[in-house]
Amino acid sequence: PTTTTVPPTTTTTVPVTTSGTSVATWIWVVLAALIVALIVLVAVLLARRRRRDQVGSWVQRANAAVNETESLAVHLASAEVAALPALAGRDAPRLASLGALLRDLRSEAPEGTHGEDLARVMAAAARLQTLLTSAQIPGGPQVAPDVHQAAAEVVSAAATARAGLARVQSPPG
Repeated sequence: PTTTTVPPTTTTTVPVTTSGTSVATWIWVVLAALIVALIVLVAVLLARRRRRDQVGSWVQRANAAVNETESLAVHLASAEVAALPALAGRDAPRLASLGALLRDLRSEAPEGTHGEDLARVMAAAARLQTLLTSAQIPGGPQVAPDVHQAAAEVVSAAATARAGLARVQSPPG
């Protein structure tokens, strides 16, 4: 029988080099990018929440001012002609302060809110206040029908403003 011997083979290992960066470095780069993205996401979500809270607070204050203005107008609309001069003396300054509050709220109105609806309430309240001031003048013009009409305009403008503010508070979708 013939036997053949196979000479032993030798292997040499040659180290493989990459372009200067290892896999571990890439993992750290990806991890850092993910952390930065997470920080940006949290900042955006916090800013969004803060804006929503600011809008909600503004809507609450605007609703309160509109409701108080409307309540005063309803009271004046139902007033007797003989009682109007006395009511005018008491309610004209209150209406003036509500008008100033509405003006301030309108100037602070966040983007996308119904500041123009507040402007309509403010204009109707200013007209009503002017008529109330005239009603205080003894022997002055008879303004009772105009007061009642202006009060009705305030009520109408307030209803429109309240509907607009409700849409801001609970947007569709």
